[in-house]
Amino acid sequence: MLFKTGNCAEFQRFCTESPDVIGLYRISGKFNFTLKATAESPETLTAFLDSSSPNGFPSKPCIPAPP
Repeated sequence: MLFKTGNCAEFQRFCTESPDVIGLYRISGKFNFTLKATAESPETLTAFLDSSSPNGFPSKPCIPAPP
């Protein structure tokens, strides 16, 4: 997902400490980062997004429907 933040260093620290983040890439444009994360369920993804909110805001994530 894409993230926009006003404090890149703090966002990078948050992502480095989060076990859910498996990839973080700095980009240019409207958003600052592309983030790749894992989640066991939509609820755990929501919890991750809630915990990241002090550092910025994400684009709308795509959550696949269960089979």
